[in-house]
Amino acid sequence: GDLWPKLLAEEGVPRRLLVVVSADDLRREDVQIRKRLSWEQTAADTVVALHRTPIGKELLQADHVVVNFRSAGALWLHRKTAGAEHTATLIFDPLLLEGDITRDFEGTVYGFQTCFAVAIAHHLLMEAAAGKSDLDKAITTGIVTGLLARRKLLELGHGKVGAGVPGFPFTEVGRVIAGPACGFGTVVVPSLPELLGAC
Repeated sequence: GDLWPKLLAEEGVPRRLLVVVSADDLRREDVQIRKRLSWEQTAADTVVALHRTPIGKELLQADHVVVNFRSAGALWLHRKTAGAEHTATLIFDPLLLEGDITRDFEGTVYGFQTCFAVAIAHHLLMEAAAGKSDLDKAITTGIVTGLLARRKLLELGHGKVGAGVPGFPFTEVGRVIAGPACGFGTVVVPSLPELLGAC
């Protein structure tokens, strides 16, 4: 939208941006990210695509970019200092691949990306409120609880059909966001030159 170019044009703003985008949205923009092969391949495809496509290059102007693979994992690209290359960290469920969870449910609901973004924001705010500055821990925890919150929303939906007025399950999803971050693995993904050298 119109806000994005204005954010990028403001001096110092890209250093403070954390962009959340789904792999499905990137695929709709014709970014070539294969799915359901392996976490290693999915992460490598995403790193290469973000560095080689116009939309990816635009996103990487931000210091932090989080690409989620539905509720099963996410790739967090982040740079430590201005002008440095992004480091990529894959946060994933070792027992599932992208799309595995949704196969157990009929239909879908609104609010998945909101849950994910709110979880990251919540843990960043909690870290700041505690007077701490472990950005990596806060974002990693937010990503994991965000993925878990997406699962909870899929499980609960917006209420049972015919059982009162439908609505977003704020309390239940909020408990998951504020709860423990467990069940996911974390691994640093090779850099773009390393990935391309392996081809």
